Amino acid sequence: MDDLGVNLAGVTLVGEYQLTPMALERLAVEGPFEATVATIHNSQLLPQPWRFDGQLDGTLTELKIDGRLSSDAGVDADMDMNYPFEGVPVLEVSMDAAGASGGRALADTFTAWPAALEVSDGRVAAALSARFPSQGIRVQGDLVFDNLDGLYDRTAWTGLDGRVNLNLDNDHVNVRTSDLVLDALNPGIALRDVRVAGLYRSPRDQIANGTLVLDQASSELLGGEVWVTPGEWQLADMPLRIPLELSGIELAKLMQVYPAEGLAGSGLLQGAIPVRVGPEGVSIDAGQVQAVAPGGTLKLPADRLKGMAQGNQAMALVVQAMENFHYSVLNSTIDYAQDGTLVLGLRLEGSSPEVRDGHPIVLNINLEEDIPALLTSLQLSGRVNDAVTEKVRNLIRERDAQRQSTGAGNNQE
Repeated sequence: MDDLGVNLAGVTLVGEYQLTPMALERLAVEGPFEATVATIHNSQLLPQPWRFDGQLDGTLTELKIDGRLSSDAGVDADMDMNYPFEGVPVLEVSMDAAGASGGRALADTFTAWPAALEVSDGRVAAALSARFPSQGIRVQGDLVFDNLDGLYDRTAWTGLDGRVNLNLDNDHVNVRTSDLVLDALNPGIALRDVRVAGLYRSPRDQIANGTLVLDQASSELLGGEVWVTPGEWQLADMPLRIPLELSGIELAKLMQVYPAEGLAGSGLLQGAIPVRVGPEGVSIDAGQVQAVAPGGTLKLPADRLKGMAQGNQAMALVVQAMENFHYSVLNSTIDYAQDGTLVLGLRLEGSSPEVRDGHPIVLNINLEEDIPALLTSLQLSGRVNDAVTEKVRNLIRERDAQRQSTGAGNNQE
């Protein structure tokens, strides 16, 4: 700590002595005091002034300190310390932050706050109880979210509610939640009613190499549901393989979110997608999606397809069929590379009333999509929220300006 200052002007000291034999019978230290410090040197805190306003109460058997600790950024924490001289010291800390100002105060105080995380509304409260027995520290705490909204990078999230429990001792860290709920998570395609329940445990000296246990991780997506099969993963054993399941996805809603006019469809999709998560990113190998019987329809705009059919009679037939295709079978493999490239291997079986009098048709089609570019397009369209749209526009402006600057520099050379 730098420049520690303590003002004890309001504190009184009272003692009572026994003369025969000489002994101190009673000692009382009490009164308001304040302490200030220019900087607290701690890896978890950003450098800034701190202030503590509290009440001191001490006797021959214990010392109690109650008060409020405030950072210059605006974080306030109520503290209650009880130090029995022949017992176990206990420290109780509680704090809460509300709205955008509360989020900024946390971001400007704690080094662990992610730079991409912004809070716009709602409240978060924390309560910690720390005990200091001779064998080491023990901490129990709760983090409570109340209708919290905000952004993470270019993803909007709203309505975060629930509680996270923390337990820490000399050897282990345990974090658990049973009721974490998010109204919506929207990177461009909205996930709704996101629910998470599970725990994370690790050695205290290897927090990043713990065990993740998911009892539930699910959400609504495009009229259906997507969820992670409950399981247990060792974070030290990268890459993680996470089985993702989906059911009841409405093809009509999927077509509606795609940023192209004239797409339409009907039917329900289900499938299994093995997601691989590692230090290099996220990938999918040989995922499988299929339509639920009896199938449905696919309608792709002719003007977007006719360019593919020029001079090719077989492709012309495919283009004509896809303008109004009634499928009984829709199967697709899914592969996703770490660079964001999605490859779909579609197999369609069905017919088109306008082609060969409805004669059965089998189509095998490979489709490729740049998912980061697709999400950027959705974010620019305003389908997330205005804040995300503006953030993406600013990022594009900065990128274009940087390219122009680099190009100008190269030309001068």
